[in-house]
Amino acid sequence: MSDDAVYRARDSLLCSACAGYTARTTGKTISGQSLRPVSARLVSAWPVDEFGPCSCDCGRLIAVVVAGRVVVSEPAAAAGGKAKNGRD
Repeated sequence: MSDDAVYRARDSLLCSACAGYTARTTGKTISGQSLRPVSARLVSAWPVDEFGPCSCDCGRLIAVVVAGRVVVSEPAAAAGGKAKNGRD
């Protein structure tokens, strides 16, 4: 798992910090759900008005779509700073 990515596990959005040790070492949650990076399609369809920004469960990272690509940053960076992972 990358430290600067948001992953989807069936019904959760997780980062390496909130996913936990098992997920970081195996790529699966303790219930066996595989983790996959969020897609631009999922992030674009995210109901921001209802759920807030598309972020991991602990709120450390936010995913947005810029020019058709997923950009992940810390909340302060999303508000106007440079993206942490430089994927832009």
